[in-house]
Amino acid sequence: ISFRMPVQKETKLAASKIVLENTPEAVTNRTFGLTISASTDLFEKETLALRVVLLSGQEQVGQAGMVMGGEFDRPSGILKLAPGKKVSVGMMLLKDDAKSLRIVVQDASTDAVLAESKEIQVKLSI
Repeated sequence: ISFRMPVQKETKLAASKIVLENTPEAVTNRTFGLTISASTDLFEKETLALRVVLLSGQEQVGQAGMVMGGEFDRPSGILKLAPGKKVSVGMMLLKDDAKSLRIVVQDASTDAVLAESKEIQVKLSI
């Protein structure tokens, strides 16, 4: 018995570097902002399809809610970012019970982690 499986194309994201900026020291509100930029090599021209989520452990506790400076499809949660560009992202915390979280930027087609913040404490006041 032999199995034949199609081989997926290699993604060109290795040449791209996603950088998270202006991440909060602590989350004190259900919404907060941050900046994402994509730096590339000289020949990279392809737009990146990204998904930005908030994870507590392995559970998703939030997601991007709006984007300024880039194309964003809210129903799918996909942000399209051109190489060399910078966008502002509004994040939404959807669960109150998270004690800490990480901001994770994923490739929208493969879910590969392209950038990740350090652990951020959640300190919501009621």
